Amino acid sequence: MIARVLNPKWTCIPIFLAFLSLILVVAGLSDGLGNNSFISRIDFIDGQIVRSINGANTPFWDSFMYQFTQKWLWVPFYISIVAFLTMNFTLKQMFFISISIVLVILLADQFCAGVLRPMFARFRPSHSHLADALHFVNGYRGGNYGFPSCHAANSVALATFLCYICRNHRVTLLLTVWFALMGLTRMYLGVHYPSDLIVGSVIGIIIGGGIGFMCCRFSNVSPVTQTRLTWLPWTGLVLTCLWIIGRYLTDTFG
Repeated sequence: MIARVLNPKWTCIPIFLAFLSLILVVAGLSDGLGNNSFISRIDFIDGQIVRSINGANTPFWDSFMYQFTQKWLWVPFYISIVAFLTMNFTLKQMFFISISIVLVILLADQFCAGVLRPMFARFRPSHSHLADALHFVNGYRGGNYGFPSCHAANSVALATFLCYICRNHRVTLLLTVWFALMGLTRMYLGVHYPSDLIVGSVIGIIIGGGIGFMCCRFSNVSPVTQTRLTWLPWTGLVLTCLWIIGRYLTDTFG
């Protein structure tokens, strides 16, 4: 299934992420069993990466990263994606695609937030022993638990589903840039470890790919390879980033 979502030569990437995710999950399940050196090593690497990214803070990046992670800011980008899909699929197909997108986000979010987070109960960096060494933007620290990342699961699930039905390299690149920046933002703000994002991403790939498969298998939706108006969601992403930058300049020099 994953091989059908991505270009075959890149299939090794989600396979590697899935393997790494399995290791991290096993480590998380074993966390309460004692002071395991392997688990301690993972925690150490996780912490070092977060501290390095979070420590590269500047007033500009504080503003950019904080704004980038706000859900309301992405409404125009989502509208551009809906407009793009509408131009490439029929009204009947859009009905099934819309239902699938709702299911993708609902399953990814609820599985991570409602099932896995209470099970692992792993504190975010912002609520761990690292908190005193981290820089927080506008006092934002998130909730207590962050494993796995709901932001990563939701965005990767949506991106995987869209890549499944729109098999276009430019669309894949756009969505890859989007969720990569989203993941970087969460580490910069000190609210997620890399392992939170990796496991969340694998969950997103499985859910997004699975629902994409079922959508195409049990409805009249067929994946398209030649898409129209591919520039539209790219424009939405660029304009969103420019708006963030413009707001920073206005607040700083206005």
